[in-house]
Amino acid sequence: MRWIVPLILMIIILAPVSAVDMLDFSAKIAKGYPDEGRIERLSIIVMALSQALNKTPSLSREDVWVKVERLISWQNEDGGWGYFYGSVSSVPDTAYALIGLKYAYEAFKNDSKRGEEIRVAIVRGVKYLEEAFTGNGWGYLPGMTPDYRSTLLASATLVLLGEDLYLVRKAYQIIKDKLPSDPYLLHLWIMVTYNMEGKIPEESIKYFGNQEGAIALKAYTLLSLKGLDFQTAILLAELEEYKHNWTDKYYPLYSTMAFSLVSENVVEPSEDKLKKVCTILEASQNEDGGWGVYVGSPSSASVTYFVLDSLRICNPMSEAVKRGLEYMRRVYERDMEEIKFDKYLRQSYLFALLSLLEYRNLTYSEKEEAKSLILSSFWGDRFGKQPLTTALAIKALTMLGIPKTDKIIEENLEWLMRMKKDGGWGFTFETDLLSWYFAPVYPETTIILDMIKGIVLPSEIQDVIEYVKDNPPKQAWELLSIYLTLNKLGINQSIEVEIQEPGKSPLYDSFLVKYYTVNPEVPRVNIYTVISKFRNSSVKIISTDPALSTIVAKGMESILSTNTSVRLTELVRVPEYGDYVLIYPVGRIDVSRYNSDVKIYIRAGHLTLNGVPLSGDGVLVIVPGRNRDGELLFVLYRGEGYKEIARLIFQSPILKYLHGKAVIASWVDANKDGKVQVEELSVKFL
Repeated sequence: MRWIVPLILMIIILAPVSAVDMLDFSAKIAKGYPDEGRIERLSIIVMALSQALNKTPSLSREDVWVKVERLISWQNEDGGWGYFYGSVSSVPDTAYALIGLKYAYEAFKNDSKRGEEIRVAIVRGVKYLEEAFTGNGWGYLPGMTPDYRSTLLASATLVLLGEDLYLVRKAYQIIKDKLPSDPYLLHLWIMVTYNMEGKIPEESIKYFGNQEGAIALKAYTLLSLKGLDFQTAILLAELEEYKHNWTDKYYPLYSTMAFSLVSENVVEPSEDKLKKVCTILEASQNEDGGWGVYVGSPSSASVTYFVLDSLRICNPMSEAVKRGLEYMRRVYERDMEEIKFDKYLRQSYLFALLSLLEYRNLTYSEKEEAKSLILSSFWGDRFGKQPLTTALAIKALTMLGIPKTDKIIEENLEWLMRMKKDGGWGFTFETDLLSWYFAPVYPETTIILDMIKGIVLPSEIQDVIEYVKDNPPKQAWELLSIYLTLNKLGINQSIEVEIQEPGKSPLYDSFLVKYYTVNPEVPRVNIYTVISKFRNSSVKIISTDPALSTIVAKGMESILSTNTSVRLTELVRVPEYGDYVLIYPVGRIDVSRYNSDVKIYIRAGHLTLNGVPLSGDGVLVIVPGRNRDGELLFVLYRGEGYKEIARLIFQSPILKYLHGKAVIASWVDANKDGKVQVEELSVKFL
């Protein structure tokens, strides 16, 4: 039978993707299905809906709890349930109820009140079953002669609940050699036999039959024991064909159970914190185009410099940047006239100049004029030469094209190094009567270190690094600045940064932008979310392998109805925006930057994904990810035969049902014929 699988795959390879998710469709029917006051029916409804909870938008917790609460309320005083509400307790109906509550407990166990209510009902029900055991099995009522159906249902209940199997072992001889004709009971028989024998009774699988309800239960059984493989994918695809043509409205209950096992919570994108801060930063701009230390405070050239520097990360072409540069030009032109008059080089002028230089907003003649003005001015104020002014002037001159080896740069750097005191800088205060130098102080030390970090050798500022590490500043923006500077220098640091809510201080927010750039919040996402997003949508494929990209594109178009476009390139990169499939060799890209749940690394000389070896003659790895506003699907390959592995996955129904943190498809050429065959393929869902 296993050799027929590839042929069946080809027959249904073009099965259309449902416009409405199959689980969603089935769950809607199951939710409204009448229980007719029968315990058996209500328990299967509870079993189906509990497994679908949180996996389909059409089902709320209250929808499920109403059914669960109804089932619990029908429990009799002796702990059992009867055929109808209020009827005498029986073993089969108690077993049905407990199986339903087993799945209800899994769905509500994190709800302390409801979870406890379910647990208590289960304990009482199990006690009833244990006390109803007679001789070597269970009869319809306590004390009756054991019969096949009652013994099977009671045994399955204790197996599924994970109870002690002492009684089940004693009763197993009654059910061991006889298969039930009812598909649901066959599912239970297989679960009991698997636990008793330690292996799947493969021959029994074929007895499910061909009705859609039996197909659904067959798929559910295989998924419960084996997980998703090509065989179960075929069964699920067959079920989709019945979506509008159920021969019995009871069957969607089983379909809900089956599709619940290949569905997951859709992981909604977390808030884009970088984008949020960028938006807040632009919105906090003053009317004059500048920014102040706090929202609404007067504009400052220094604060505006730091904000504009960060907005180069956000959107350097924004209207806020344009207005900010207009503000800086006004400061630049105003201060230039004052400097020409009194020869004192102003810090506000230098901050404005640096912004205009960084945005290439000065002409050649303006640059030459700025250079001349700096060189002809006193780098301080009426209280003396200032370290901060000197650092800003050095930075500006290097950006204006003067080399670091120029005499004026070297002399002033030497002076700046001499002005360090205990590992920091400060400001001078000189009069005719006295001379003071206040150091080390913040923010002078913070800003100077930032300005010269790329100009001097690390050894020349080692004492400054030690000072800021041992004596971190108190202001939140300075702490972020020091953190970022040390990070830029590649220094291991012990500085702890406590992130504050943005929107109060543009100065702080400007450094927060850079912090989120250095420490982006790594998203979480699963394959089910990405596949769901790609259905009936447009996706771009970037690939280093032409043939593999064609296989993936054709499969997504036929199975997911995805509109794809392919771009071939040897350049390995991940776009920041949009939905993409990215096809690269394993190891060429760090997927952990785009999915915090997945990491590929080398262990004992071998590649592993979350500890699972990527071994075999050929491997194809599928990993979901997220960028700034879109979904990503990484298709990574290594070894031989990966194209055929991709063909089997991407051009078969299994593609629709992929789920988990990642999929690892490994091929071992068992018969040494060099051809990838389904039975040689191992597919793991993490």
